[in-house]
Amino acid sequence: MDQFITKKDSSNNVLLSVVIPLYNEEKRLMSGFEIIYSFFKDKPYAWEIIFVDDGSADKTRNMIYDIANRYLGVRAVENKKNLGKGAAVKNGVLSAAGDIVLFTDIDFSVPASYIDAFVEKIKEGYDFAVGSRRIKGSIIDVHQPFLREFMGRGFTFLSNIILGVNFKDHTCGMKAFKKEAARALFSRQILERWAFDSEILYLARKMNYRIIEVPVLWRDMPGTKVSKFKDAITSLMEIVKARFYHR
Repeated sequence: MDQFITKKDSSNNVLLSVVIPLYNEEKRLMSGFEIIYSFFKDKPYAWEIIFVDDGSADKTRNMIYDIANRYLGVRAVENKKNLGKGAAVKNGVLSAAGDIVLFTDIDFSVPASYIDAFVEKIKEGYDFAVGSRRIKGSIIDVHQPFLREFMGRGFTFLSNIILGVNFKDHTCGMKAFKKEAARALFSRQILERWAFDSEILYLARKMNYRIIEVPVLWRDMPGTKVSKFKDAITSLMEIVKARFYHR
């Protein structure tokens, strides 16, 4: 995979790396950056933010390099062409220096304040913390349109059957890992687009990692890049592919 990384050294003592995949996000990038940078500004531990541009056709690529050059603790990673969210996350995770690696979305549909809960779960000894909108304690503040939410639930149901797992929510945009687990899982990942979450969940269960689902507050944000029908069908086909590949 072609990539370029800004030449900004990462500390060997980084506790937390946050990976944020981006595709044509010039309109939301700065507001999202302000959210995550404000979250970190008073933290007593070393951290890094890794923006991954997935071959954007707008100004996103130039913007992340500009941010990385102006702010300490921010790194820019680039896929030379658009490969998919899964490929972008994989690229960022495998370049991360933190003892804990977390990925999230630039719209922060799960508020950045929830990062603390994920970090605590990894510190407690879990290898993998999975954000969930569908377990006790979770709150959906703003729902998706009915059809999109219905299809999301259907995708999770079918993914569980195909992969032989039992997770309440495959596609919530916030997940965290111990570094060793992150490296092991994402180095084996083959799916590059939307179904990669399910593949990672399947691999983690197959490799007997200690996993916990974490309830989150979630609100639907405008600007999704997911096509309801096309991406749903493609993703299910990819899950079947991953199941056979990883036998």
